[in-house]
Amino acid sequence: MDKEIVIRHEISLRDYFAIQALVGLLSNSHLVESLIRSENITARIAINLNTKCAFEYADAMLAEREKIK
Repeated sequence: MDKEIVIRHEISLRDYFAIQALVGLLSNSHLVESLIRSENITARIAINLNTKCAFEYADAMLAEREKIK
C-alpha cells in the first residue's frame, strides 16, 4: 500500500511569487535555449539568471502590491 507523504512548509509571499514566476519562465524553455546559444553561456549560468529574474519579478509584484494598499 502506497502512503501519501505530505510535507508542509510555510513560505513567504515573495517566495510564492518567485515560484510562480519561475514556473512561467521555465515553461518557455525555448527562451533559455536561445539565451544559451546567443550569449554563449552555460546551462548553469542560464539557470542562475532565471532564478534571479524570478525573484526580481517577485520583488516587482510586491512593490506593486504595496502601491495598491
